[in-house]
Amino acid sequence: PELSWRDMQHLVAWTSEYAPLADNHGWAINGAGFKVNSRFGFGLLNAAALTEAAKNWVTVPKQSICEIEPVKFQPQKISASRPLEIDFEVKGCEGENNVVRFLEHVQLYVTIRYTRRGALKINITSPHGTQTTLLSEREQDSSTDGFKNWSFMSVHNWGEDPKGLWTIKIMDTTGNMNNHGSLEDFRLVLHGTAEAPHHMKAGPRVYDENYNTVQNERSEKRQSLKNAGQQVMLESTKRSSISQEYRQPLSEDQLDEISAVPNTDSHWLRLLARLNGNWLQ
Repeated sequence: PELSWRDMQHLVAWTSEYAPLADNHGWAINGAGFKVNSRFGFGLLNAAALTEAAKNWVTVPKQSICEIEPVKFQPQKISASRPLEIDFEVKGCEGENNVVRFLEHVQLYVTIRYTRRGALKINITSPHGTQTTLLSEREQDSSTDGFKNWSFMSVHNWGEDPKGLWTIKIMDTTGNMNNHGSLEDFRLVLHGTAEAPHHMKAGPRVYDENYNTVQNERSEKRQSLKNAGQQVMLESTKRSSISQEYRQPLSEDQLDEISAVPNTDSHWLRLLARLNGNWLQ
């Protein structure tokens, strides 16, 4: 009951497993050692590991929020033939009370004018080389309103130190030369802590590379038991079907044929007669 919403987010990031989803493309290791994916986040939720870690969990440090705004920013043009790339230095509010040295959430606020909003794609790259797609192209978005102080958020930089050179890239990949506009303003908001969370002090996240194997073995065992059960039921059904077939009375012609067979073991004839409900003497 004493876990905060931030504690829960740290628990999810610290215990989720990527191995069951490893065959899917898009996995990257960020600057703090976390494996992240734009479609699967930190991976498959491991409820057992999360619960176990929560038993002796140490509350994460107080959150700091650091805002970075460019000084005297001038609008920058964007078009299908002219993608925009902006590099800017971040100190993480070092030397201030709201310093951030260990990231949690990263927010990018942008104001963009553009003739077709859905044509735009926005990427951001951290000093550690972690690239995140904050916005993908959207064919059905034909709005001309652009973005007005619009916020995009990512957790792909979880645990990274924000200090260094960040890069924002805004592009139109449609090839439509009639599209045009400009980036009017932007600011970066960093959420995180000044001190390393207790669970991260011993080193980066360690992943169970065999987690998927364990799950597969369990799954295969369950499937094997299921198949065995189905086979037993099938054999039982076959036996029942054969039994029912032999319980059907033999016709007079069939009995005559049996009686006419030369040199036939009398025991075999008796068995057939028994199945017919009669006894041959």
